[in-house]
Amino acid sequence: MIPPLHRRWRGIFALILAAVPVEVFAQAQGTFIIPSNRANNGTRFSYWQAYESPDPNKISYQYNHLPNLVPTSGDSDEPINYSNWNTDIALSQIGTPTAFVLGAGHGIYSFAAVAKYQVAYTHSGADDVKGVLLQFKMAGSVPLTSVELHYTPDGASAETVLKPNFKALDNPGTAAFAEQLLWAYEWDLTGKGVKNYKVFFSTGSSSNPLYQTQVDTTVAPAFHQELGYLLTERALPSLRYGAPGKSIPDPSFVSETRFFKTGQSFPMVPEPEDGFEHVGWISPAGAVVDSPEPITITFSEAEPGDLTLGTVFSPVSWGTFRSSYFNHEFTHGGQTVPDDSRDDTKSGPAADLDGDGNSNFYEYAFGGLPYTPDAARLIPAAGVVSVEGVVYPSITYRRRAALESDLAYVVEVSSDLVTWKRGTPAQPLVAETNGPLENDGTRTVTARSLSPAGTGAQFLRVKAEIKAP
Repeated sequence: MIPPLHRRWRGIFALILAAVPVEVFAQAQGTFIIPSNRANNGTRFSYWQAYESPDPNKISYQYNHLPNLVPTSGDSDEPINYSNWNTDIALSQIGTPTAFVLGAGHGIYSFAAVAKYQVAYTHSGADDVKGVLLQFKMAGSVPLTSVELHYTPDGASAETVLKPNFKALDNPGTAAFAEQLLWAYEWDLTGKGVKNYKVFFSTGSSSNPLYQTQVDTTVAPAFHQELGYLLTERALPSLRYGAPGKSIPDPSFVSETRFFKTGQSFPMVPEPEDGFEHVGWISPAGAVVDSPEPITITFSEAEPGDLTLGTVFSPVSWGTFRSSYFNHEFTHGGQTVPDDSRDDTKSGPAADLDGDGNSNFYEYAFGGLPYTPDAARLIPAAGVVSVEGVVYPSITYRRRAALESDLAYVVEVSSDLVTWKRGTPAQPLVAETNGPLENDGTRTVTARSLSPAGTGAQFLRVKAEIKAP
């Protein structure tokens, strides 16, 4: 049983707040993209799937790894069209002297520092390089900090640095150490007079092994765009444990979801986790969309670029809030964070973990954060509402936006702070108006008395209760 909790607020009407507790190359996820012009010998193809080291300790620092191709029958990652194999290229780890090759020669790993890589290409033809498509697989959390292509144009003395124009990402998003993430980047070098080039990329931190690397250098008469732009998806609100859900492109419209071409348009479908309800979106323009219906994403031809979409969820039960908004036990850097979610003194409904005067159940009901002192943000606002020239006292409060919530919010009215009355559907005492959705999955509600101001003393309070079974 969650005990009733009362808070008094005095203002103009002495209110009380109480809480009771388009063109797409469809290829399998997790596999490298096969450029359409490789089959026509339009690229010089290089592939690394095993790394060697002359050092007995398998140190891999400033050592040129030459491409290797060891096809294995039935391997879904096996690249195709390798008749145009190219060895005028080398990959080296140039970031930390302590990086080493993992067992059996697979992968380059550094647990002590950031690993940085260089792919150096030497052109052997009379023509120019038209484009570069770089792909690789790493393990662990999202690893990249920068990807650049460096070259010196014919007749120039200064080096030119180019960021990739197009990119693709295959990231299941669990940040598991053993999970391999596919990254792909593309440069259009048409008309730039490129002969030789170097590509540089770095991990975001240590402990991101590099497993496979693949480079296609376009030497055909024309560059053909193979990749597109990224759609980054954010699940809101951020939780202490897990994620509230995700959204995916509607599979009836989209087959390739790792990158998107300009002009593509498709609906996004929400997928809430158990215990959460999808309540709205944050559009790529940053606007809150107060609707649970699918939202359409369009990659503009007028303003091409990556897009970010936020999907907003709201917990539907106290149990979900307690499990998701409080720390679970984990160990990092030799320090163990305790499991607050199971400790009644920290995450019980009557506890006040952040010491802001609001119980955890109060935080749940009215949109608070149990680790952040945010009492001021949750204080109800006294006000007045004017309807056709008549003024009524009102109270505005925050609530969880989930329609299937286990919470019932009730505004009561009193004339003496002793006897409180609740309206009924047949005889309501207040009228409520929903305010806009917030990006944390809450919304404001304004409740006004149905009796005009000046007709006697009026007090209002709002209660949040667990619905009866």
